Amino acid sequence: MNVNGVEGLTILLRRLCYPNRLFDLVKRFGRDISSLSRICNWMLDWIYNNFSNRIRSLNQPWLTKEKLAQYAEACSYSGSLYPNIVGFIDGTCRPICRPKKQQELYYSGYYKEHLVKYQGLMLPNGIIARVDGPYIGKRHDSAIIHSSKIIPEMEELFVNADGTWFSLYGDSGYANQKFVKSTDLEKLFNCLLFWTSKKIKSSSCKISRSST
Repeated sequence: MNVNGVEGLTILLRRLCYPNRLFDLVKRFGRDISSLSRICNWMLDWIYNNFSNRIRSLNQPWLTKEKLAQYAEACSYSGSLYPNIVGFIDGTCRPICRPKKQQELYYSGYYKEHLVKYQGLMLPNGIIARVDGPYIGKRHDSAIIHSSKIIPEMEELFVNADGTWFSLYGDSGYANQKFVKSTDLEKLFNCLLFWTSKKIKSSSCKISRSST
């Protein structure tokens, strides 16, 4: 099966558009369902193996101290009560079929179904800076943030020479700490930061839909 890079990427991007099925791509690309499936899977593996570090690490060119200062300024301008917020962290859940083994690990009592969880970090400009997961459905957001080891990375990259630091804003599922700010005044924060804090929610939904 001969496929050049442009065609492979085009097929994958079209497949990730929601909603559509492999069957819907047959007429457009002139290939059978089996070939389209293999092409999509191969492209996904290639992209992940070569570029997943872009969303698995905070050590990126768009997360320099200068960029972080700009993000903090943007959040402050939009109404943030904290002067050093540079992004928003939140979790998203994806329902799964009931597994044959270890069902209790994937069952969420809150959602009343089996699922896996992901953690996302979004910047004020709409860029998804980091994604961690999947994690078992019963694990709480406060446990996931420690399992993801994002805090030690922030210790290294989010602290300025003068001892000040940048932080993320999370909902009440996260404990209020040095690098993640949460508050009992969550409703007030959500109002003041509405245009930014809702972005990670909407992006998580888009990612979830594209994976189905």
